[in-house]
Amino acid sequence: MGGLSLDYVAGLYDGDGSFSVSVSRHPSIPIGYQIQPEVVLVFVERDSAVFDDIISTFQGLAFRLKRGYAGAISLVLSKEEDVLTFLRKIRPHLRIFTNVRRATIMEEIVERLVSTPYRKGRDRSALYASLLDLVAEMRRYSKKTSNIEKNLPAKKDIEQLIEESKSYTCKEPTVEYLAGLFDAEGYIGIYVQRSPRSRFGWYPRFVANLNLAIYDASILYALREKLADLKPQVKLRHENNTAYFQISGMKNIKAFVDLISPYSKLPTMKKRLELVGEALTLMFNKEHYREKGWRKLMVIIEKLRSLSKRR
Repeated sequence: MGGLSLDYVAGLYDGDGSFSVSVSRHPSIPIGYQIQPEVVLVFVERDSAVFDDIISTFQGLAFRLKRGYAGAISLVLSKEEDVLTFLRKIRPHLRIFTNVRRATIMEEIVERLVSTPYRKGRDRSALYASLLDLVAEMRRYSKKTSNIEKNLPAKKDIEQLIEESKSYTCKEPTVEYLAGLFDAEGYIGIYVQRSPRSRFGWYPRFVANLNLAIYDASILYALREKLADLKPQVKLRHENNTAYFQISGMKNIKAFVDLISPYSKLPTMKKRLELVGEALTLMFNKEHYREKGWRKLMVIIEKLRSLSKRR
């Protein structure tokens, strides 16, 4: 298989992907429901070029592009056979707890949907009835809980998910996976803090971070172990149920940039890594002590701000 590595693609889908099975009312079906699996990845338009690489990697699958709000573009896969093929290839490479669980349950659902006896039958209501419990179970691991139907009551229980996640062992992340995850969900940039002792009253602080739900923290601990030489920190914020991974310090950030830059594919992240690299060179050369160098640093920081995911 050519194209992207499966670890990199898994990082993208762990970061910004969605594995879902929608249940909608369908009067023509005896049970009254239609079950539709869907795998979606969403980026802003300037980053959507990576979709061509994904399509090339999974040749023969019927991906389609869908334009959304605020310049967002989705890569959608909804044909049952194609969803099953994609899941079988990508699920072993996922690392985030809730995505692994959702993809595993989804694979079971789609396997039943495409099984030969049901494909030949015209009435799939018996199959749908048997799948509603699986759909409800899958909802427990969703990023967002929506009201599908009143008889699908399973809901996200944060404490229960935290407890369940304790028995989950995260597969060691590769550099390709790390690059995909940071491309999709990570941040690398420069904060400017007040510092009266600095030449111009401010001092730049280089950081790389990643925020996930608290019950998905196992991947962050795995990253902390893998990148131990960079002295990363993992903090749990119980007040809002999030887990926070951060690398800071110029030498550590430079090592991080050097590590993932060759594997990063998303245009926005590649540009951020390039700009942070320029700023680090400027700092190591002590150019920021001179007015010209400081102005150059401020220009770089402004360019980084313009690359916000929301812009």
